[in-house]
Amino acid sequence: MGAETVQYALGVALSDLADRGRNEVRQRARSVFESLASAEHGRLDADGGPKVAPRARLRAGTLAER
Repeated sequence: MGAETVQYALGVALSDLADRGRNEVRQRARSVFESLASAEHGRLDADGGPKVAPRARLRAGTLAER
């Protein structure tokens, strides 16, 4: 499991906490996804997995809108 996968999972967990009312972690989740948005070579799960950057950009954008 690569570093990008671990960071993405952290962002998802923080985002879930924010959705459950823990608004103090919303900015941290957004920051995690924003940093991953530039990880053009990063992949989820394995080398052949889906790219991290497009998913991270979508999640960061969603968090910004809330």
